[in-house]
Amino acid sequence: MVLIAHRAGTDRYPEQSIDAVRFSLSHGADMAEVDVRYTEDKNVPVICHDQNAKRIFGIDKDIDKMTLGEFLSLRRIVSPEAFPYTLEDIFKLGLFPLLLHLKCSFREYDPLLSLIRRYGASGNVVLGAEETEGVRLIKDFDSSIKVLAFMRTEADLESFLQTDCDYIRLWEPWLAEERVKLVHSYGKKVWVMSGTFDTVGYTAFDHLRIWENMGCDGVLINEIVKAQCAMKVQNEKQ
Repeated sequence: MVLIAHRAGTDRYPEQSIDAVRFSLSHGADMAEVDVRYTEDKNVPVICHDQNAKRIFGIDKDIDKMTLGEFLSLRRIVSPEAFPYTLEDIFKLGLFPLLLHLKCSFREYDPLLSLIRRYGASGNVVLGAEETEGVRLIKDFDSSIKVLAFMRTEADLESFLQTDCDYIRLWEPWLAEERVKLVHSYGKKVWVMSGTFDTVGYTAFDHLRIWENMGCDGVLINEIVKAQCAMKVQNEKQ
């Protein structure tokens, strides 16, 4: 079961920061997840989890209402040295593999897809699409790019199973062995979003072995180092 550093990991560095990506990948994460949005110009994909900048940066303004310059000038409330950055910044550093949660309409995919092609990153990224149309667009662009269905509701499962996505993201409360088997019957893999809507990315670590035994293929979790330690201890007990 692969371990994906949700929000780039929170073991030591601020969520979504470049330092968090680097730390997680160098400490055994199979992949680091970051969230992709656009500023007002819609041409440059940037990295930020929240739609609004208030929680992280203390500015009550939506990212897509800011210019690129405004976004890059923001400073975090905590750890102001962790600067905002663009998707290209992280590509330039060669920090792969990445799971990119595309928090934008599929109609806005072109700039980030062009960036992936320019850096030859098709084999080093998984793209997380929230819309079935996004899966089709990505696969039409480059069928080798892996796609994760970031379903918004449980009811979306059937429609995503009919697409060419490679992975299905199931929230922890949505998990059931029958559902995992259903996803596998369509030739797709299950990645678990650990936690609940109130505790996103945090869960009891003994759940990891339960999910692995259930047949889950991956998990998005915030604390990669602790998760690895928990898995190691559980393995030693077997």
